[in-house]
Amino acid sequence: MRTILGTPGDDMISASGGKTTIFPSTGKDDLTVFQGGNNTIFANEGNQGDRVSVGMGSNNTVYTGVGDDVITVFESNENLIFAGEGDNQISLVKSDNNQIFVGAGDDTISTERGDNEIFAGDGDDFITTLFGDNIIYMGAGDDRITTKFGDNVIFAGAGDNLIDAQSGNNKI
Repeated sequence: MRTILGTPGDDMISASGGKTTIFPSTGKDDLTVFQGGNNTIFANEGNQGDRVSVGMGSNNTVYTGVGDDVITVFESNENLIFAGEGDNQISLVKSDNNQIFVGAGDDTISTERGDNEIFAGDGDDFITTLFGDNIIYMGAGDDRITTKFGDNVIFAGAGDNLIDAQSGNNKI
């Protein structure tokens, strides 16, 4: 187990091997963990908008705070993502069984495959899922949801929502 501390400025931190905890501080940070799981990233101090990449490992936890954050998860399973308020962009590529929680803001979330759970906060969110049996909980706002291929369950929140549930046995 190791801990990496950032500076109050803009940090670029990369870690591999797993079991790493990263505290980047308040700047606009670029954080990457790969080839190993059980990492925790606490990018929730500042409001600058951080970029977080997680790849090729499982059981990672990511916390981001206020700000327009970009989170990319690639070939990594069973992760927890807690994105704070802001217009966040979250992309899961070849990643299964993840849970995504986002605060208020106009978020963009896409999943390529896997059985994922998405808990979207208030705001005008745009969510796209390709493959997998996903469960999506929406907050208030004018949301756009597109699901393709899979048996998805969608709980739409208050607002003028547009839901395009394509192939599969979907429940809205």
